Amino acid sequence: MYSLTVAFLFASVSSSRILVIIPTPFYSHQSVFQPLWLELAQKGHQVTAVTANPLKTHLPNLKQIDLSFTYKLVYEDHKMQHVINTESNLLTLMRHVFVVMNNITTEQLNHPQVQELIKSDQEFDLMIVEVHIPAWFGFARKFKCPVIGVTSMDATNHVKRMVGNLNHPVYTHHVNLPFGDGLNFWQRVVCVLFELLDEFQTSYLLYPIQEKIIKNALNDPEINLSEIVKNLTLVFTNIIPGFNKVTTNLPSVVQLNGLQIKPPQVLPLELGQFLDGAAQGVIYFSLGSNVKSYLISEDLQQLLLQVFRDLPFRIVWKFEDEVANLPQNVKVVTWAPQQDILRHKNTKLFVTQGGIQSIEEAIRFKVPLLGFPFFGDQFYNVMRVKKLGIGTWLDFKTLDKEGLKTSILECINNQTYLANLEEIADLLDDPLTSLNRAVWWIEFVLRHRGAQHLRSPLADVPFYQYYLFDVVFFLVFIVFLTSFVLLKLMRRKVGYKKLKVQ
Repeated sequence: MYSLTVAFLFASVSSSRILVIIPTPFYSHQSVFQPLWLELAQKGHQVTAVTANPLKTHLPNLKQIDLSFTYKLVYEDHKMQHVINTESNLLTLMRHVFVVMNNITTEQLNHPQVQELIKSDQEFDLMIVEVHIPAWFGFARKFKCPVIGVTSMDATNHVKRMVGNLNHPVYTHHVNLPFGDGLNFWQRVVCVLFELLDEFQTSYLLYPIQEKIIKNALNDPEINLSEIVKNLTLVFTNIIPGFNKVTTNLPSVVQLNGLQIKPPQVLPLELGQFLDGAAQGVIYFSLGSNVKSYLISEDLQQLLLQVFRDLPFRIVWKFEDEVANLPQNVKVVTWAPQQDILRHKNTKLFVTQGGIQSIEEAIRFKVPLLGFPFFGDQFYNVMRVKKLGIGTWLDFKTLDKEGLKTSILECINNQTYLANLEEIADLLDDPLTSLNRAVWWIEFVLRHRGAQHLRSPLADVPFYQYYLFDVVFFLVFIVFLTSFVLLKLMRRKVGYKKLKVQ
């Protein structure tokens, strides 16, 4: 009887109905979790994936809802790339991101296929949802199923608090702050104030608007996103062991890495010949999918070309526009098979914007890094690159020819960087290990119908109690009140003595 029960449970788990929602129209957000929903479908689960980057595959049990139209909203309608790469005021940038996020979410929920999903009688056993856009958590109420949150980077303090995970606002400061390690007093003050501001903006500005959006989309006035997110079962994060800081995590925070790593592929013929013939080595220059060519001025382009022309290396430059007067040692490509270029034996340096997936790939294939951060966590990431001795970073705004050339040669010739890369690369999981771990946890949650036993009671504690603000303010008030009373008594005593002397 027991064996029959176990067999039934495993059979039901292997054919569960899973809804995956990764709506952010940035490829770096999508690539990490594409292998996950593909693997779940290949294991026999009925998977519906709501994504801005559908996979080019045809499986009978995999349905993909294509939200790629929102790339146009980001890049053209909202000029998002121009704002995030030119706006120096972090608070203004965050407000703009919130506005764009709300508009995109509204458009995505009005998409015909999403509307079809909303109006259907379909049922799901589990939802896997990107944590940064809270409106989509409202589907958990509609489908009455447990939820796993996912993020393509390490979870922010706010996300970890969703599952009751205690964090230090200075040691693990917000990823958007351009601080490294060893913060001074004023930087620590900024970290705490920014943490409070981020919590206020997220909880009291973003969530109410996102809640209104999903209430309208689902026609359900009873949705309460703040309560729904407290019932997150797990959060999957994407971190680089040995690169990211060591933090305290509950079992409900599952750290993964390498999910986006693909098996080696043969390079396109012309590109392969260009790399093979680089006797002195190759520099791969790519600022990712979010930093567009028009953001690099003509003067900066000319500066880069002057430096490239003086170097003995070949350069593969991922750039969307044509470049005039191109040196013979430079090859411009509009698309590049990044992982296979980094795998190539002749690749000596990766010039990158500092995205966490790009850094992980460079570490895995042991290629030193030169970072040019533009926004978000990129500043923190490149500071970690320098601190850990696997490369360095420069600021495009203050870039000069001699500084760039010196930094390139330093990164390529410094053998310590290679030794440090080797050491960190040894700590990384095989991609299949992380993928299998993620699938195991998903099926664990399915078997236990939510695995609520993993939920920390701290998830119910308000923010101000979480950091003991109420206790601290109370103690400060008591000290102030006591000091005030004592001072009054002392003044009265002094006045009495003067009166007695007279």
